[in-house]
Amino acid sequence: MFLDELPKSPLQYMPKSVRVTFASVNGRLQAAGRMAGFSIHQGAGGPLPVIYLIEPDPTDRQALLIRLTGPLPKGAVLRYGYGLDPYCNIVDEANMPVPAFGPMEIR
Repeated sequence: MFLDELPKSPLQYMPKSVRVTFASVNGRLQAAGRMAGFSIHQGAGGPLPVIYLIEPDPTDRQALLIRLTGPLPKGAVLRYGYGLDPYCNIVDEANMPVPAFGPMEIR
């Protein structure tokens, strides 16, 4: 699964959510239990407590919806697998994990 293989921006900011689209997904994206591993940061700063739910996009098997508690500050970035010992549990149906990435600017 890769973000850089997509023809357009893999991130789409919508009111109260961010849509993340991946390429080369085998089947659907899934997790054992609650999906985890994403964080949103103010530029180069630490994580912001704005994510309340990560779920598969029901209209696109290669996309996830990151539900937010409110609007994001200007310059916010998205990361997956941030930190020294992150808990990341999102895989596709072939058990291939989502690779760590970021920062990616959210526009």
